[in-house]
Amino acid sequence: MKNIMVVDDEALISTQLEERLTLMGYNVVGRASSGEESVLMAKHVLPDVILMDIVMPGEFDGIAASEIIINELEIPVIFITAYGDDKYIERAKKLNPAGYILKPFHIDEIKAAIEIAIERKFLPEKPDSIIERFRLVADSIPYGIILIDADANIIFWNKEMKYLLGFDEYDAFRKPCTFFMELSSKLAVQQVLDYFSAYDTTEKVPAEREIQGIGKSGASVSLNLCLFQLTDSPYNMTACFIRDITEKKNREKEIASALREKETLFRETTHHVKNDLQIISNLLFLQSRNIKDKNIQDLFKECSNRIQSISMVHQMLYSSKESGRIYFRDYIQCILDNLFSAYREKGLTVQLDMTVEEAFLDMKQSRSCGLIINELVTNSFKHAFSSNAGNMIFIKFFRAQNDGHYSLIIGDNGCGMPDTVNISKPMTMGLQLVRLLVMDLRGHLELTAHNSTEFTITFL
Repeated sequence: MKNIMVVDDEALISTQLEERLTLMGYNVVGRASSGEESVLMAKHVLPDVILMDIVMPGEFDGIAASEIIINELEIPVIFITAYGDDKYIERAKKLNPAGYILKPFHIDEIKAAIEIAIERKFLPEKPDSIIERFRLVADSIPYGIILIDADANIIFWNKEMKYLLGFDEYDAFRKPCTFFMELSSKLAVQQVLDYFSAYDTTEKVPAEREIQGIGKSGASVSLNLCLFQLTDSPYNMTACFIRDITEKKNREKEIASALREKETLFRETTHHVKNDLQIISNLLFLQSRNIKDKNIQDLFKECSNRIQSISMVHQMLYSSKESGRIYFRDYIQCILDNLFSAYREKGLTVQLDMTVEEAFLDMKQSRSCGLIINELVTNSFKHAFSSNAGNMIFIKFFRAQNDGHYSLIIGDNGCGMPDTVNISKPMTMGLQLVRLLVMDLRGHLELTAHNSTEFTITFL
């Protein structure tokens, strides 16, 4: 039921109007007899339509009261007056009233005016008026903005779009919204529009795409598009914010190219270092063949193993897909294969128990850990075992969940370390090197030596 408010200083007229309106099915929610009273009552009862007399007692007449009501409350007003003078009509016209009916009136005129006023009130805004309101804002924003109708055609093209692509609004109006895009970009944007049209408006979220546009001159332009539906519009219109990212894309390409060059240089350098270390290792081997003293030969072999350990770091870096990082399990396995092969040739049988979690370490960590493993495993082979049965070397590597520290444990089930060994002040070159390498890792070294030997290195 529509709610009507009647404003007239003649009680007889307002009473008759109320009765007739009630018989026609309307609900009269209030009656006022002055301009001031009508404003207060309208704010209180918020009717659908107001029937307003013009000439009434008080500080301001019906036209002045209607100006307040229309501007502040957006309630349609129908003037019902005995005055058809031009001065009143001209004043009333400025308010764009829902009707202007002269007394004496016929009740059917009132009904028709009310129905038209209510229909106009609840009609959606015309697309043209939406666009004009949109233009005021869009032309002042430093982004390209287009408005797309339900048929995916452009119905608005702001000034910034001309600066971006060279097309003015007349070039773009009523053209497909993808007319300035390359083929792959057209498909990407069309998918978004299809999605918008397929589902309920309330479920849609803005979609962002990077596309290649083609300017009026034929030049390619990299653009970032943000498309979203105007959810308060009944015309299924889509707005699109566009900005030029050509410079950004060019910078990204330059950076990517520079990174590729550095990656290539890094791999070439790594490859050359690995080859140079291999040459040094071979020279040591050739030199050791002319040495008759077995102890000196062993020293040469240990130096060669250390060089091999460092060389393997560079080999792993060269083949790694993780830039500057090494898959530690494979690196440890290479070092151990090399050591076990060397001592197997001497007739020593030793089993390996290796438990290593998956992890990628940087070059410094990998090199230090590799040299530590080389020294301690070599030490086990040389000193831990007195027989050729039941010998075991074990290696564990894992990362603690609570604090993120890595733990590297190296040990054997041999005869154990002598009681005279002080790990904080080692006397042998191998243990001195291990201690320096642990310091290089900024780690902590512990030794457990009873019936077996176990070194534990923790580091971040």
